[in-house]
Amino acid sequence: MNEKYFCFVIPFFNNEKWINKCLSSVYQQTFTNFRIIFINDNSNDNSIDQIYEFLQDKSINYKIINNDLNYGPAFSRLQAFNEIKDHEIVIFLDGDDWLFHEDVLKELNDLYSNNDIEMTVGSYKKYNSKISIFTFKVREINLFCPTRYHLRTGYGHLWNDMILNDIFFQNKPIRYLSDFNEILYALKKTNKIYFCKNPLMVYNISGPSTELVDQKYKNDVYNFLLLKFA
Repeated sequence: MNEKYFCFVIPFFNNEKWINKCLSSVYQQTFTNFRIIFINDNSNDNSIDQIYEFLQDKSINYKIINNDLNYGPAFSRLQAFNEIKDHEIVIFLDGDDWLFHEDVLKELNDLYSNNDIEMTVGSYKKYNSKISIFTFKVREINLFCPTRYHLRTGYGHLWNDMILNDIFFQNKPIRYLSDFNEILYALKKTNKIYFCKNPLMVYNISGPSTELVDQKYKNDVYNFLLLKFA
């Protein structure tokens, strides 16, 4: 079987409570052909120290990019996209989320090796520390009904030519529906997308939000994306 090479893109902002769980889920993968690009979005807690401590005795290929200000996830991921090679498969994982089990990469490698696909989105577990975990299953991507798409993966060439203008709204990096913007950008290039039935990631809604915006801004962004990609 042709083994693929994966690159985790992990932006984080004040995720000291969750970053070790995120990293442990990556480190415990049975398939190990991967590297990690971390983007520190100007955290002011101990997230970065915990990352260095976790990785100090482990053979993991990684790089850390430090933002000089808190720009949000869209800008943070863009910094990583510019360093990703065409053949690498990007895995989108935030610093307060984690992989669902130890064979996620193996499952993804099998999917990409045995199918003519360039991108995956899938089912995921949603976690709130006050309630039990429950599952969301994604079956389609609908411009008129945006939702969360986890775990998102795809070949580097789908995003590594993005520029600042592709993530800007009102002259600033977009702060809402940034993941939806990235998916729609990729779909301009490919329709070879696979919807994973089994959950591959835990989406943590207990972590600090990086997209705290008012309803008017949300509506404006949504209408902007409708015009941009319709």
